[in-house]
Amino acid sequence: SSDAGEGGSLRCLCRALSFLPGQMLAERASTAAKSPDELATLFEAVGHAVGGLTASLLDFSNDAAHREFVWDLQRCDRVIGAHLADVEEDRRPLLQRVLERQQSHLTDLLPRLRRSVVHNDPNDYNLVVSEDGHVGVLDFGDMLYSYTCADAAICMAYLLFHIPDGSPLKEGVVPFVQRFHQRCPLEEAEVEALFGLAVLRVCTSVSMSAYQSKLDPGNEYLLISAKPAWRLLERLDVEPQEGGDCLFRKVCGFA
Repeated sequence: SSDAGEGGSLRCLCRALSFLPGQMLAERASTAAKSPDELATLFEAVGHAVGGLTASLLDFSNDAAHREFVWDLQRCDRVIGAHLADVEEDRRPLLQRVLERQQSHLTDLLPRLRRSVVHNDPNDYNLVVSEDGHVGVLDFGDMLYSYTCADAAICMAYLLFHIPDGSPLKEGVVPFVQRFHQRCPLEEAEVEALFGLAVLRVCTSVSMSAYQSKLDPGNEYLLISAKPAWRLLERLDVEPQEGGDCLFRKVCGFA
């Protein structure tokens, strides 16, 4: 942008971005999913990167981070409720079943969660994997003050897309949780809330996609991008979830 400075001179504001080489996590994970060991190593690298980012922001503050935003995990219930009618009628029961299952688990946990400024969108297209396996982070436009464990939960939501069929979902993301916790130690309530918050992010995603599709019915991308989220919700609806939190607690030293 630019404006006129003193004496009519032109003053310009520029933003310089460094180039982050590598492959999008979504693409790398699709390849790594063919090998359980390779996928676990990749998820560890993601946990290292995202955990380090969350840790680096713990003491950061800015008034602009205190804002209302539909993608804030603290607002999930309200956002999903506001757009439930936009979801196709035959899919609403699935969304409601999965949502209610997690809400009952999270009710007593949410008031105990720490809050801090977070990236708020470490999805599989905002994480770049270099040739040597290191992970970099893109797109800081969604930053805000929210649950400290939000980045772990949001990232987990997108990692779950890449757990192969037949592999337990919670078990598949244990390497990510363990490495995240090593970089940014989580409190016990945060560990117990992680999976439920990840599922709420997925529920928010399909609800917002349905709403945006009604606003822009010709946008096929919105429907395509929602497909993996709906597939995950279908898995969550039928796959047993008992015992998964014990795995997280164990690798984080709470069991």
